[in-house]
Amino acid sequence: LTDLAKPIEAVLPLAVLLLGMGADRHTASLFPGADRLTDALAHDAPTLLPMRAPGAAEPRITLSAPVLNGALCKHVLILGADKRAALESARGVPVEEAPINAVLDEAYVHWAE
Repeated sequence: LTDLAKPIEAVLPLAVLLLGMGADRHTASLFPGADRLTDALAHDAPTLLPMRAPGAAEPRITLSAPVLNGALCKHVLILGADKRAALESARGVPVEEAPINAVLDEAYVHWAE
């Protein structure tokens, strides 16, 4: 992953970040219960991490929470009433249970039905 991370690291911080969120309150490939979630949430996390999670059908590669949260302008797009309810229920929940909380500070949240 080091070779994949180098070109990303050359352009950090990200200028604009646009994320969605799953009904399980995951974002990017930061899933509750994922095998490397703790590593991806750490303040000293690497840029990229492999991730396996019960909620993901296949293994994934994700940007870590510090990279995502370090974007200069963050936007989260929430589609549908079920995801809106999931986002509202995420507030105050530990980030391990609601990984979306890793990026919500100073993010613009957009709702669409």
